[in-house]
Amino acid sequence: MALSSSLSLQGGIRALLAASQLVGDSPPSRKRKHRSCTTCVNEFNTWYYPLTLTGTTSAMSTFTVSNDAQLSSALKSAKGGDTIILADGNYSGLEITNDYSSMVTIQAANPGKANFNGSIQLDGASNITFDGITTKGLRADNYSSDIGVINSTSTSGLYFRDVSNLTVANNDISGGTNALTLNDVQYFTVSNNDIHGAASDLMRITGDSHHGLIEDNYLHDIAADRPLHPDMIQVFGYDGAMPHDLRFTGNHLYDDPATGSVYAQGIFLSGPIGEGYKNIQVDNNIINVGSPNSIYISGGQENVVIENNTLIPWPGEGGAIIRIADRDGYSNEGVTVRDNVAKQLLDETGQSTIENNNYFYKGTDGSVLFQGDGEDWQDFIPKSSSSPFALGNGLGADARLLELLSGTSGSGDNSTSTPAPTPAPEEPAEEVQPAPEVPEVTPEEPSQPADSNDDAALNPNGKAVLSLAGAHEISSSGDVIEIAPDSALNVDAATIALTFNADTVSGKRGILTKDAYGYTGGGDHFVAYIEKGTLKLRFQDGGEDAFITVNGIKANTDYDLQVSFGNGDATVWLNGQKVGQVDTEMDWSGNNEYLQVGALGWASDTGEAGFNNVFDGTISDVVIVENEYDPAGLAAALQAEPETPAESETPAENETPTEPETPVENETPTEPASGTVFALTGDNEFNGSKSDAINLAHESGLAIDEGTIAFTFEADKVNGKQGLVSKDASGYEGGGDHFTAYIHNGKLKVRFQDGEDDALFVFRNVKANTEYDVQAYFDGENVGVLVNGELIGQQANSMDWSTNEEYLQVGGMGWGSDTGDDEVNYGFDGTLTDVTIFDTAIQQPLDIA
Repeated sequence: MALSSSLSLQGGIRALLAASQLVGDSPPSRKRKHRSCTTCVNEFNTWYYPLTLTGTTSAMSTFTVSNDAQLSSALKSAKGGDTIILADGNYSGLEITNDYSSMVTIQAANPGKANFNGSIQLDGASNITFDGITTKGLRADNYSSDIGVINSTSTSGLYFRDVSNLTVANNDISGGTNALTLNDVQYFTVSNNDIHGAASDLMRITGDSHHGLIEDNYLHDIAADRPLHPDMIQVFGYDGAMPHDLRFTGNHLYDDPATGSVYAQGIFLSGPIGEGYKNIQVDNNIINVGSPNSIYISGGQENVVIENNTLIPWPGEGGAIIRIADRDGYSNEGVTVRDNVAKQLLDETGQSTIENNNYFYKGTDGSVLFQGDGEDWQDFIPKSSSSPFALGNGLGADARLLELLSGTSGSGDNSTSTPAPTPAPEEPAEEVQPAPEVPEVTPEEPSQPADSNDDAALNPNGKAVLSLAGAHEISSSGDVIEIAPDSALNVDAATIALTFNADTVSGKRGILTKDAYGYTGGGDHFVAYIEKGTLKLRFQDGGEDAFITVNGIKANTDYDLQVSFGNGDATVWLNGQKVGQVDTEMDWSGNNEYLQVGALGWASDTGEAGFNNVFDGTISDVVIVENEYDPAGLAAALQAEPETPAESETPAENETPTEPETPVENETPTEPASGTVFALTGDNEFNGSKSDAINLAHESGLAIDEGTIAFTFEADKVNGKQGLVSKDASGYEGGGDHFTAYIHNGKLKVRFQDGEDDALFVFRNVKANTEYDVQAYFDGENVGVLVNGELIGQQANSMDWSTNEEYLQVGGMGWGSDTGDDEVNYGFDGTLTDVTIFDTAIQQPLDIA
């Protein structure tokens, strides 16, 4: 998750709204390059609270706590501006009624490691932000104000009632009947969250809720069953009041056809009362649901604009419909629908303004028109550049998709188990081009000192692989330092450190990059840049992107930036404080791109010079060191005496090697455990049809409270969904405790369910005709997955099979079946070898071969 450190919400929303232009009588301009608009509901196009990493006054205090008693004491002692740091561990539920004068931040020392086992209640509290916590639920009501929940995980939803000045950003929100509820909430932003796994609605906005921005969220995978009719986003009047002045923009809605027993509705504005809906903007959303109510409005009476959305159908052509409903006795005369891409428009009242939409109509196979099925945002990109709604033509969610392609916005998928969706390999120049073409790049001749681009700058002391000492003033293309590819920089783990001071933070300005267009040259690209006051760092590992962003960057201010990468992750520090960590396989061992200091090279051809988006300011003391270091470790490494490299050029700190043939602990194969409860030995071929799957009725030997499922698979193809091993049914039927491992469009996915929550693990870049060893374990408290002997993740989840009486399927999956039924779908095409289930949770690698 990208945001971190302290927030200042006090007055931020009010100041923004005072400067905002509220909706007038005329609708927003149809043609625009970006998602900003001149007459939108609210001009919510900047993050409305300043993020401050430095500059706290000496009067402000930091409390570090490790238990409930210390936390309670700190809350009583804290004053406005203070920070409470939560040590790793478990905390009980929490009730806060404090009315602080300015923001008090309750922050996990390590994101996700401070776990509240009970719910958190804010009762009439003010100026409180939670950052990086894990909780089973949070509720704020009774006129609480200036509340923030950021970078956190809630497994039982978030509930807000009678709250003002609210920020919900960069969270993973799941569970509950409704994952996120906002009832009578004013002046709020819900941004860049991953919202999923509720029993009814993923987001519900009701009553006197107004002046809200719902932006760039990923809403997916409702686990609902009949008779419910779930909604991704539901809005309705309540207690005599109507929601108004709301903008829904840049959101990704996806309802997986394989989960739940009923389909979900998309953005559903219903239940009008009084004068109906006013000042509602629905734009640049990408939606794939099975319901004919993909976007639904009833009672749109004044300035309700539905524009530039892309809707693609479910398999079997369900959904992708915009419906203006004649249901509640309203005329919908205030609704404008334009520039959308959808299968169909149902205008039931006939009094709305309809213009310039593109309909592909029922009977058209969506897979012919679009890149995929809607789970990833790239799926919404049109296949044909000659399509009337091809990128750059201004139809559908054109601006949003171009934004995602350029890497200038998050996708909302913040889960640690499931990395953010992979952008397609396109890079725009600073101004978005009218079509997704490679921007023109004019190579510039750098005017840096003569020795800054020769071998003397590389590997100067046997520790750093690049060093550019001193301050480098950059204001034009002639000042950019551009270094040709050099083998010294072909490292698989490294730490980058520098100081920057920008004369201006407007626009987009490169700091340091080792990049090229898209994923050319094999990917593994890196870029650090400023855009509109936000520091952005993007890591590419050849098939996917990961971002860390920090808001509130100010001009004429020194910032010490340190970035480390390798061993499956990347970490960023700013002014000595850790501000983010992401999973990424990026390494530079095969990166042969030019390195630029003071510009962006992401639009260049692979292996070629060329850059744009020149920095304006000073970049000082650039150093790149092999291996990963935190700030203290880097300082120690750079201060150490230079050492003569060994002939093998092993890094200095590893000069005394361990015995090379001794494997590390987790590489020692564990002997297969006794207690095998199921074994399907040898190679088992499957042809891709569900009838070819092995379908086995439940047996008492599989009623285990802990266990390990192990197998090897080799797929003949990796597109679509293909079940591997499953003991599952629809939703949480039969009490839950389900398991399914499957392939989905080149990704291995392993899902565990206990009675109410899911844990999903994803292993990407699965290739056809390649063997993969899979080992999934559960012990009643935690679940985890190893692939090829390497742990890809572990998560708290109480799944056990002591009451799971579902069929066991090999070569298919049963997650759409009624409980106890033998229905199977999504047949596997390939070979499954030595499928074995043990009655113990084995966390060390098995010798599956």
